[in-house]
Amino acid sequence: MQTLHTVADLRQALSTWTRVLLVPTMGNLHQGHLDLVANARAHADTVVASIFVNRLQFAPDEDFDRYPRTLAHDVASLAAAGCDLAFVPDEHELYPEPRRFHVTPSPGVADILEGAFRPGFFTGVETTRAPDGLALSSRNTYLSAPDRAEAPQLGLTRLRDNLEF
Repeated sequence: MQTLHTVADLRQALSTWTRVLLVPTMGNLHQGHLDLVANARAHADTVVASIFVNRLQFAPDEDFDRYPRTLAHDVASLAAAGCDLAFVPDEHELYPEPRRFHVTPSPGVADILEGAFRPGFFTGVETTRAPDGLALSSRNTYLSAPDRAEAPQLGLTRLRDNLEF
C-alpha cells in the first residue's frame, strides 16, 4: 500500500487507475472504517482512504487539539484491510487559503439526533454500531470502562426521547 501526502502525488497515482473508491476518515480507525474499506474493495479496482483530522468538523470548543492521532496503526490497519493507497495530507495541503464558503444542510436533516446536541455537525455520516448498540466512534477511546459500559444506554434513552417511543 502506498501512502501519499500531496494532492499532486494523489492525482498522479490516480491517473492510471480506474474504478476508484474513496473512504474518507479522520484517522484513529475502528471496525466501521475498515468495513467501509471492505465494501469499497467489493465495488472498485482501487481503494483509497484519506486520513485527515479536519478542523472544520469541530466546533470552537471541541477536541480538535486532543483528537486521537494514530497514524502508524491506521496505515497498518488499512493495508491489512486491502486498501491500495492512503492519502494523508497536512492541513495546508488541503486548505492553502482560508475557507470562503459554507454548506448549510436543511434543518430537517441537520437538527435531529447528533445534530440536536452538536449544532453544525456534518450530516453525511454512515454509522456502524458495536454489538451493544453504541455507534462506533474514534472518540469512544476517551471513555473509561464504566462510562463505555453506560454509554449505549444513554444513547438509546436520547433516541427514545427524540422519537417519542
